Amino acid sequence: MVGIAAISLLVAGFGIMNTMLMAVIERTGEIGVMKALGATNQRILGMFMLESSVVGLLGGIAGTVIGYAISFGLAGASVSFLGLSLSVMLDMTVIAGVLVFSTAVGAVSGSYPAWRAARLDPIEALRYE
Repeated sequence: MVGIAAISLLVAGFGIMNTMLMAVIERTGEIGVMKALGATNQRILGMFMLESSVVGLLGGIAGTVIGYAISFGLAGASVSFLGLSLSVMLDMTVIAGVLVFSTAVGAVSGSYPAWRAARLDPIEALRYE
């Protein structure tokens, strides 16, 4: 189970990184305009880091909801088909930990694309379109 979770985590990290790299490429002109108007590298870095963190958080929320839905479905099916009573408990500390971890994975995965966006030359970014 740990191996499957590690592979899933790696795939999710690369998915977030790829999504953010595409966002940087698509918004290169906007980044150039922001830099030409005085946006600092830290501001652009923060903008993309926040965006990737939100993507990670939304993925964590979706995964948690789907995981609990499957758990409740299997518990109901076990009662119906096998006569076994399984209980599914919602532990808020575990859910909070999962959401914090998924947000951190989003932030780490988005750090390289955010760094690339912050280092863009404004002249080249404006010329990109």
